[in-house]
Amino acid sequence: MVLSVIFNSPFVSAGGSKSAQCPVGLVSGMTLDEEFGPGTQQATRCIKVREKVKVVFVLNKLCANATCTQCYGINNIENVIEDYEITHGMSRADYDIVVVLYGPSYPLVLNNQSPTPHASTNPFQAKIQGLLDKGIKIQFCQNTARAQIVKFNQLMPGITFVTGGITATADYQALGYSVI
Repeated sequence: MVLSVIFNSPFVSAGGSKSAQCPVGLVSGMTLDEEFGPGTQQATRCIKVREKVKVVFVLNKLCANATCTQCYGINNIENVIEDYEITHGMSRADYDIVVVLYGPSYPLVLNNQSPTPHASTNPFQAKIQGLLDKGIKIQFCQNTARAQIVKFNQLMPGITFVTGGITATADYQALGYSVI
């Protein structure tokens, strides 16, 4: 079957040295055929580039739902990390993820424990801290900071600035990052 050759064969990534079957690890503990039904393994395309992967996520919205119980974009970033690490056997050294925040997403960078708190609060501080703890770079637009009167000492430790969220995104793309 052609699909098994295209989708489920050993490969060498664009980085040149990694070679692995897919999936390397199982998210649910079941094989793909067990979890989704017979033929799933052969019909699954796995990522080919597993080294030197560069991704920039753009977050310009705070909430993923009307009640703001889910954060916009953060679950996607966590899913990408799990897919890289569990399914594809990548280590943190194999990928670089940057998050650029601007506009209405600005509360995500706020430190609720700041000695000089901002008028807004960060409803997802633990989620953002989890990304920072994993080595994800989170950068905040100074244009948005200016508009929302956010000072550097009000940011969570580890958050850095970019001069403009949109221009930083374009710059990352020019540097070879995939923009999501």
